[in-house]
Amino acid sequence: MSIEPGRYGPEVASVFEEASVARAYQYRPCYPPELFDLLERLLADQPAHVLDVGCGTGFLARPLAQRVAQVDAIDRSRAMIAQGKRQPGGQHPHLRWVVGPVETSALWPPYALIVAGDSLPWLDWDRVMPRFAQLLTAHGQLAILSTDYELPPWAEALGQLIKTFG
Repeated sequence: MSIEPGRYGPEVASVFEEASVARAYQYRPCYPPELFDLLERLLADQPAHVLDVGCGTGFLARPLAQRVAQVDAIDRSRAMIAQGKRQPGGQHPHLRWVVGPVETSALWPPYALIVAGDSLPWLDWDRVMPRFAQLLTAHGQLAILSTDYELPPWAEALGQLIKTFG
């Protein structure tokens, strides 16, 4: 049995397939530039490959692609990926866009860093946490990021689950 909070269902997730929602993503809060310095310091293993899970339009992937050897940016929404490709940095040669669920899609590990920005409630934790453990390098890191300034109510439960697979 999973300890995750109530997952958002396919009905709710379908809104991200709307082109207008993908276009509106440009108005979401951005991550501060200092965050990318911190993420780069988390890369303890080589090659410096990053997996951005639930990437949306690439708020994390596009800036990271300028700093690392490779970023694989995965999202279920074709509209989000298409919009991300049109954004500044969306065609960077170190950025590979992947449409599909992270739980089952083909990927190119190992990853020295996996980033998940506000995407965890949309994922099947019982499947992705063990998969993340398999995808990471020996000293790889999972960075869970949010534009919120308070811990979500499920942060403690998530921490316990991560320790189980870490």
